[in-house]
Amino acid sequence: QKADEEENRKTHEDTRGVSESKWFLEQRERASSFSALQKADEEERELQRLIEEQRQIEAQIEADNAQKKKELELSRRNRKQRKQKQRRNKDEQKSPRNKRKGSEKAVKSPVGIKT
Repeated sequence: QKADEEENRKTHEDTRGVSESKWFLEQRERASSFSALQKADEEERELQRLIEEQRQIEAQIEADNAQKKKELELSRRNRKQRKQKQRRNKDEQKSPRNKRKGSEKAVKSPVGIKT
């Protein structure tokens, strides 16, 4: 009789409630003991901790990659600016117009001064 009561109680607990005129079974885990529940809970917490740790690692890697990308872009921009400056300096040195202006300034005497 005790076994029948236990079976009846389990069946009654599994089928509870009517939702919108439909019977449903609530999903729940049955553990043979409290220690099994504790172990399952610890495993779940460990899994969540590992997932969070993985997210943090991925976020750090993403931040590092973004920083490296910024540094690389800045380095390229600086290198490009240096090359442009070097080209301008070379062009200014090679330009005959600039040479004439410089030589005229050295040769010209002040106008309006009578000697």
